[in-house]
Amino acid sequence: MSKDTGAFERIVSGMTRPVSFSLAALYVVQGLSRLYLGAGGPGRVLVLIAFAAALALFLAGMLMGGRRSRIGGAHQAGIVMAAIVAAHSGLYLYLTGDPDASTTFALLILGLGIFFLDLRWFAAAVTLTLLSWTSAALAIDQLDPGEVLTLAATTLIAGVAILIRIRVYRQLNGLRSEAEEKAGALSQSEERYALALSGSNDGLYDWDISRNRIYFSERLTTMFGCDPDQMGPAVEALTDRIHPEDSERVKARLVSHLKGDEPYFEDEFRIRHEDGTYLWVLTRGASTRDTHGRAARMAGSITDMTRRGVFDPLTGLPNRRLFLDRLKRVTVQRPRSESDKEGFSVLFLDLDNFKAINDTLGHKTGDDLLKEVASRLQTCVRASDTVARLGGDEFVVLLEKVRVPVGVQITLDRIVEKLSQPYVLDGRELYVAPSIGVVIDTEHYRDPDELLRDADTAMYSAKESDKVTVIFDVAMRERLRERLELERQLRTALEQEEFMLHFQSIVSLVDGRTEGFEALVRWDHPTRGLLQPDDFIPVMEETGLTVPLGQWVMREACLQMMRRYENVRAEDMPYVSVNLSGKHLGQEDLVAGIEQLLLETGFSGNRLRLEFTETAIIENPRRAASALGQLKLLGVQILMDDFGTGHSSLSYLQNLPIDTLKIDRSFIARMTTEPDGAELVQTIIRMAQNLGLKVVAEGIETPDQVALLQGMACGAAQGYLFARPALFPGSEGRRPKRAPDVRTEESPGPSWRESGPAEDSVSEERPAAAAAEQSSASKEPVGSPHQG
Repeated sequence: MSKDTGAFERIVSGMTRPVSFSLAALYVVQGLSRLYLGAGGPGRVLVLIAFAAALALFLAGMLMGGRRSRIGGAHQAGIVMAAIVAAHSGLYLYLTGDPDASTTFALLILGLGIFFLDLRWFAAAVTLTLLSWTSAALAIDQLDPGEVLTLAATTLIAGVAILIRIRVYRQLNGLRSEAEEKAGALSQSEERYALALSGSNDGLYDWDISRNRIYFSERLTTMFGCDPDQMGPAVEALTDRIHPEDSERVKARLVSHLKGDEPYFEDEFRIRHEDGTYLWVLTRGASTRDTHGRAARMAGSITDMTRRGVFDPLTGLPNRRLFLDRLKRVTVQRPRSESDKEGFSVLFLDLDNFKAINDTLGHKTGDDLLKEVASRLQTCVRASDTVARLGGDEFVVLLEKVRVPVGVQITLDRIVEKLSQPYVLDGRELYVAPSIGVVIDTEHYRDPDELLRDADTAMYSAKESDKVTVIFDVAMRERLRERLELERQLRTALEQEEFMLHFQSIVSLVDGRTEGFEALVRWDHPTRGLLQPDDFIPVMEETGLTVPLGQWVMREACLQMMRRYENVRAEDMPYVSVNLSGKHLGQEDLVAGIEQLLLETGFSGNRLRLEFTETAIIENPRRAASALGQLKLLGVQILMDDFGTGHSSLSYLQNLPIDTLKIDRSFIARMTTEPDGAELVQTIIRMAQNLGLKVVAEGIETPDQVALLQGMACGAAQGYLFARPALFPGSEGRRPKRAPDVRTEESPGPSWRESGPAEDSVSEERPAAAAAEQSSASKEPVGSPHQG
């Protein structure tokens, strides 16, 4: 059966009752006519049969009428009625022998066509009827050809009628189904739109430009804190709410879109809420045009960005997400003409020494400083520009439609001048200088993240070169790539232990004996040979790799000292001094780690010296005081390295558990070359002695320097005059066997005396390519804090 028959079934069901009643009326008439003509012989039986058939059809109509048929569907109802009519007509034909009974059958067959819209059901009903009629006709042996022809013609007409009706109903049902599907899809679409609109923070507007009448959605008026009737139908109800600093820019961009210069309108600006505050909104729109190309209608959305997580909660500035979105927009919407000298530029800046301010003065002062910096930056740019905070003390500035490079330089000068002025916070006067990276040549950028990355690279270049501003060039990217590669190689070097220790003697200026050694790290690079600390320590400081490197140096120094002096009592063993950075002081497990190291290596704590620079200590003085105090309990002595090159604060010397000052080599070098050089060193030594501190002078290269220091009662010294940094004898085999080298033996005994203790000799190992250059002490660099 066709899938559409269900719909036809409902139609036929509604016709069951009137058809059954009509057939019942036909047999009532037949019964009454027999009574009128006289009901003799079989006539009485025919009258009874006619009335019985009428009653049966009437009851069938009552029971089967409507859609809730007790017997079944419309097709079953047709079969029942066909059986009743066939039974009556067959009996009538059998009893009377009247060939006119075929007329009743013909009417029955045509009636069946009313019920059926399916040929199979129709054929079943007709077959039942014709079998009844044929059996009766054969019984009286009066099968007339004319009657058969009548029945055949009637059946054919009924069948053709059914086919036509099926086709028409199928077309009608198809149209109705299509209409229902479209109506359902439209209803579903409207429901989706209503649901999306109700669940969105976006407000909608529809502006009839020719009539200057604008429609605002209820969500939009709610966003502004208004009732729907308060806004009014004119577009000024919206434009009058725009912040005065943004109004000119927004109107200019709107006019540009309406003129057809821009395909879409999109801008972010501040708009006044009914309570007087301002919201940051993102407005989008597009226009339809009339036959003359003029904008006739404009519709779009307004999004409340204030509550979308795109603004920094501390400063109120746009955050990274919003800044990158604006940067993407200007990257796509470039100047239309190559001759146009206006472009856009990106500035990336952070504040020098901000971490020190945050750590020493507290986070509240740091937050107040960031808010003041944000406020000053906004006064340095135009309303069309964007100032954003990326996080921490990092800010970015997007300069739109600026003359390059003149306009960029003007803004840079203004920013530097504003940010360099003193900040008065909580009664304190602070000075903070910025480091700024600039990308001016933005023409070839397509990816906003790449542009921001290059501005960041330029900013780091400014920090490294002690410049305030640096403009990005491609060479910086290559240097950054090399730095990242160096960082990768350093991580590999730590895993594969490609580092080695050279030791430099620290000699007593009283009796000439070797008091101890300073352990100095070198990197045996797979391709570049033996590298000095200046070549890799700065990168390790920035990446935090100095922490695992320092742990390795301490362990290796203790192990080598134990092997070198395995037959010497601990109290007679020279000490070993190891350089650590400020990051080590920030490690919670520093003291526990060193205690465990001493237990595992068997090295005595009172033979271990740890060197920290002034800068490392003042990064976190409270943490430093706690850690250094605990180290003292282990017997470890603390040295302040490179004294005189940092803050040289006496408070640190008084309050921190420091045992020894190491005078920087720069002061020693000036003792014999500058008039006041010796006086300055003498002052440092006297101050240390008054505070009960020992003194070690670094970088001794001449006997004259030794004589001066002895006259000042300086306790100890180290330098090339006594010994160059070198491997301990017997430790050569611990060096990685990747690079060929040349080994020489040198005595660390002081050259200003005729003899020195043979047990303290070390051997210097260096690559063959560098041996000639390093054979002269005066040619080796002397600026590294990790180099004797």
